[in-house]
Amino acid sequence: MASNNPNSPNEDKKRLVYSIMQMIQRDVERCNGEGDSQKGETLEVVLQCLSEVYEVDLESDAARYRGYSTLEALFEKAKGPIGSSPDNPKPVPSGGATPEEILAAEDFKRQGNEHMKCKEFEQAINAYSRAIERNDEKAEYYCNRAAAYSKTGKHDRAIEDCLIALGLKEDYARAHGRLGFAYYQLGKHLEAKQSYTRAIELEPDNAGYKHNLDSLERTLREKEQASAPPPAPVPSQVPASLPANFGG
Repeated sequence: MASNNPNSPNEDKKRLVYSIMQMIQRDVERCNGEGDSQKGETLEVVLQCLSEVYEVDLESDAARYRGYSTLEALFEKAKGPIGSSPDNPKPVPSGGATPEEILAAEDFKRQGNEHMKCKEFEQAINAYSRAIERNDEKAEYYCNRAAAYSKTGKHDRAIEDCLIALGLKEDYARAHGRLGFAYYQLGKHLEAKQSYTRAIELEPDNAGYKHNLDSLERTLREKEQASAPPPAPVPSQVPASLPANFGG
């Protein structure tokens, strides 16, 4: 979000505020999924205030800050174990999540999968978000949440989650496929083609990816034909000489 105000926040600060707003937005969705609409509405007011003060918008700035780690992920990586301090640092465990958190995350993932089967997509988003809160290094959780986001029409959010998943696991064919679907739904056909092509490279026998790519290429051909200029009219044949009785 561009601004000519010399007192506008700098880019680093805006990126930080964007991450905070992402976290709050996830809490809004969780509150709505749990039926706590009053708290959700309060958080939405907080979002609006942050947006106005720091000139940041979750939707229009999504592409600019795409691919950055979530605030929760940065916090977990930055903090040390209890009792650590700058004067007495202790190493952060390389695995990140504790065994208990890993088990809890898997349980929330299973809950999310059950909600997806029942077409309870908002509840699925909530469950996958809780899994991510406990273990933010599992690409599958982001990819699953991306599918739930797409089911609710939030394709921008789906793209964001797919890119995070691919940042954790680049050769994740399903994430490439879901990224292609989200791009396609937003009319970003060339990006969708690249994603579907990569998914097929990783899983060449996947009929679903091939079908989606074929449909996309057909759409691109139809779009190209529709935008092509019409053929020039064929000039009518004019006789070399007019009949003798012309106009008589």
